Amino acid sequence: MANLQRNHAVCRGLTTKRRFCNQFFPIMEDNLRNQLDEHFEGVAQLRNFYIKLDIEISKISNKYNFHCKNGCGACCMGNAINKEATVFELLPLAIELEISGKSNKYLEILENEDCPKNVCVCVVFVDNQKGLGHCGEYKYRPLVCRLFGDSMYHEKNNVVDFIGCHWLKELYENSLNKKQLHDLLPKMSETVFEGRCFSDNSYDTVIDINSALKTALELVKMKHDLIDGKLEF
Repeated sequence: MANLQRNHAVCRGLTTKRRFCNQFFPIMEDNLRNQLDEHFEGVAQLRNFYIKLDIEISKISNKYNFHCKNGCGACCMGNAINKEATVFELLPLAIELEISGKSNKYLEILENEDCPKNVCVCVVFVDNQKGLGHCGEYKYRPLVCRLFGDSMYHEKNNVVDFIGCHWLKELYENSLNKKQLHDLLPKMSETVFEGRCFSDNSYDTVIDINSALKTALELVKMKHDLIDGKLEF
């Protein structure tokens, strides 16, 4: 497993053995993913929860034509300090970054982050230099990112309202299907609670998204080293 990323690089330079590589490395990746998932209680269940939540939201969005602007990324561009998640929510992403060989890149950025915390964006945000952008790891984003713009929340006096950017709020308010969206979109607080319930409470402290990812990456890297026998306890 320690040589997984190195072997990937070798295979990219081959032509005659590319078919073998395409069959062999997904198996290695799946084995490592399963081993890492087993080290963190509830992560496999969280992955399934993410998949089911995406399917549920997609069905509603497609049925009522309620979507974000393509390539907008405005919700990602805000200060990362204001986007909160638990380390547990970021473990699936950290595992995928470790498997793909990108974890060191992000750890280095996070460890040497020299921007004031109140102006730092999420570390996986991809800026297209035109005032827009997108999430670079969309499939493994945490709950706050999955639900913002696609959920309802409880205000004071138990009023349930839509949570999203100004553009989506306007779309919601003017939608002919507002009642259906109100009734069918997931409730943010309930959904977040459900997703975090898979954790054994070891990694359930709520912190800013960059700090949560940094801790998740460090934990996954340590577990990977244990699997490879680089660390002993």
